Amino acid sequence: MTRMHAVAISLGAALCLAFAMPAPAQTSVRIGFVNVNYVLANAPQTREVNETLTAEFAPREAALVALDAELKANRERLDRDGAVMAQTERTALEREIVNGQRDLERDAGVLQEDVQIRQNELVNELQSTIATRIQAFAVAEGYDLVVTNQGVVYASAAIDITEAVLRALSSGSAAGASTEAAPSTTEE
Repeated sequence: MTRMHAVAISLGAALCLAFAMPAPAQTSVRIGFVNVNYVLANAPQTREVNETLTAEFAPREAALVALDAELKANRERLDRDGAVMAQTERTALEREIVNGQRDLERDAGVLQEDVQIRQNELVNELQSTIATRIQAFAVAEGYDLVVTNQGVVYASAAIDITEAVLRALSSGSAAGASTEAAPSTTEE
């Protein structure tokens, strides 16, 4: 037998063994991506948040607009009639304008802070609702991992290697957990 025949027979035997052995079980992993910024911008709940904010703060905004209109009218009156007013009347009007401007700026700042705080509360609630809905959707549709532009929202136990990583950290090396890197059975 020539050397070429021996190589061919060995190769043939190896191929027969390869096809005769069962293939490792292939598991299908479903991964999804959600752009949370897009969802936040287009969700009907976002419109509800904006409407809630508008309804809650409209009276205070209207009061600021009225105060601003009053200040504008006083400035126009001072510009128009200031030269012919008595000094005490002119001084009183100037003081009223300065005090009104200070009140307007203070009230506008407080309103802006209150709106920001309330908006953050409502957006946090909305983000929590969206995360919960994404998780429910992922479970219902059989996804193993759902990531967003902000991080992982849902991961099934089939792909969770947290326990294996903890074992590797406990043993002091990454190789210590390589034989036990099977997915954990705990769900998040």
